[in-house]
Amino acid sequence: MGFTTILSETQCLRNILGALNDRVQNKKRLHSITQQTSRIAAHQSDRFSQRMVKTGQNVAHDSEDIL
Repeated sequence: MGFTTILSETQCLRNILGALNDRVQNKKRLHSITQQTSRIAAHQSDRFSQRMVKTGQNVAHDSEDIL
């Protein structure tokens, strides 16, 4: 095995490790985005529920006023 072959194989291994590192970083970013999306969805759901309760209370008050 010549010196050039060793350098070539070393570069090949570096490329493979770089690609694997990129995949790990992408998975971490994806996980972070998924967590953020879940938090946002939960917050929006809470806000929607609060609005529905408030709307229900307003309808009840309006009904009492009509009666």
